[in-house]
Amino acid sequence: MKKNVGTLDAMIRLVAGFTGLAWAIAMASRPFSRPPVGLMMLSALKIAEGLTRWCPMLALLGISTRELDRNVMKRGQHLDERGTPRRIRFS
Repeated sequence: MKKNVGTLDAMIRLVAGFTGLAWAIAMASRPFSRPPVGLMMLSALKIAEGLTRWCPMLALLGISTRELDRNVMKRGQHLDERGTPRRIRFS
């Protein structure tokens, strides 16, 4: 299983997943209401995608948001041969 979710994308998925799950749990705790099971399942899926950094829909479409992580670099940061950012010190 190759990772296909970038760092920013994973953070957005985690925030959206935990927000959706909290809202669904709050709605489920109301008296005389049906719990939003679909939202709970979708939120749990987004949390799992954010933690594992693998999305089945992106894999089916052949898209990777990790490429965006490699293209966006901060000032003074360069990539080494493995593609991980390393800091250059100016002295």
